[in-house]
Amino acid sequence: MMNFKIVPYTARYRAAFYSINAAWINEFFTLESEDERVLTEPERAIIEIGGAIYMAVDLDDGVAIGAVSLVNRGSGSFELSKMGVI
Repeated sequence: MMNFKIVPYTARYRAAFYSINAAWINEFFTLESEDERVLTEPERAIIEIGGAIYMAVDLDDGVAIGAVSLVNRGSGSFELSKMGVI
């Protein structure tokens, strides 16, 4: 059983956020320009507009193994978005 913790996103996890999400999008869909924008600039596209990103991090080696974001849609509404695990 893997031991992990959920941590708030920091720039340290930018590459992992991209790769975790791009992998499943490319497997089941097509990575579109909007996906590319959000995945390459998650701070601007999600956090700066009042959203949040959380990462699942393996406790043994510190590697990010999952990601999820909450996109602020206004009026107290959030969309669960950009999520995946490896």
